[in-house]
Amino acid sequence: MGGSRLPMVALMAIVLGACSATTPSATVVPTASPSGSPGPTAASTPAPSPAAATQRVEDPPLIGTLEGTSGPIYSLGWAPDGSVLVSAGHGEVRVWDGVSHEARTTLTGHSGFVWGVAWSADGSTIASASEDGSVRLWESATLTGLATLETGWAFAVSWSPDGRSLAVGRSDGPTQIWDVMTRQPLRELAAAFPVISVAWSPDGATLAQGLLDGKIVLWDPDAGTARETLVGNATDRSDANGLAWSPDGKRLASAHQDGRVRIWDGATGTMALELRGHADWVRGVAWSPDGTRLASGGRDAAVRIWDAVTGDLLARLAGGTQPVWAVGWSPDGSVLAAGDGKYESFWPRGIVRLWGTGSPDAQP
Repeated sequence: MGGSRLPMVALMAIVLGACSATTPSATVVPTASPSGSPGPTAASTPAPSPAAATQRVEDPPLIGTLEGTSGPIYSLGWAPDGSVLVSAGHGEVRVWDGVSHEARTTLTGHSGFVWGVAWSADGSTIASASEDGSVRLWESATLTGLATLETGWAFAVSWSPDGRSLAVGRSDGPTQIWDVMTRQPLRELAAAFPVISVAWSPDGATLAQGLLDGKIVLWDPDAGTARETLVGNATDRSDANGLAWSPDGKRLASAHQDGRVRIWDGATGTMALELRGHADWVRGVAWSPDGTRLASGGRDAAVRIWDAVTGDLLARLAGGTQPVWAVGWSPDGSVLAAGDGKYESFWPRGIVRLWGTGSPDAQP
């Protein structure tokens, strides 16, 4: 990565600075199509809506804590078969047994904080994105390095469903699309702001790009053309911190700096639901494998589980005092993982907490 690290540290202080939105009660807001304007003024900020019914059931039990990660856990990911869980740290990717929850090994090679990890759909390769200016590819069978892609400061990675391409969200703007076989960049998708989240749709036809200014751009990744820009800002600070497509690819969930979680119609670009409940910024968001529930985590150190259709809050999970950066459901829906830690700090060490959430068809 070119240039000194100090300017980027200053940028990241802006990226993850305290958010003024504080809405502790659970609220769901059905909404019409978002405005195409660059962002709301104070006068256009939506007024608070009546709280939705909170259909709380017995909270899922905490079944494990995975400790020892150096630095905050900005990202985590389950292998497609659920046998392995990986989590990001400083200069490392921790590898955990998905069944026994014991530590298997640590993948080393990065020289800075790792911001994103992602598995290829066939489970053969793990990608890790770091502020050290690189994305590394790891062979999952041997847990050894395959390649290092010189990308510049990388915040996020997402695989195409066929495993041939890798999208990389970067601090200096354009999203890179890499050919995994040749290890060469194929194209760039323009961005006026740092790209802090990316998510490839299950059918491979759309790549969602989350920007520091809160906008989400939907791209045709093959043609390199932008199809739609999604805008739902409640405040000027509405960074699109996290993105996740529903398993059927019909809906896109986004986590924002303004404390909101938004669910969008992937075909029309309209906002279907706006979930309010976190007391500060939200970063991690993940769908249950059957698409009926949505998990979110944020700076208030809590994980929330929502009904993805009605927007009702089903559970609030708390186990620590540090911000929750990443959440992820095991492929069979039986375990929800959440990673926490203090921003840009080695202490306290990040912890992955595991909650037993039952089968994909069961409510938590």
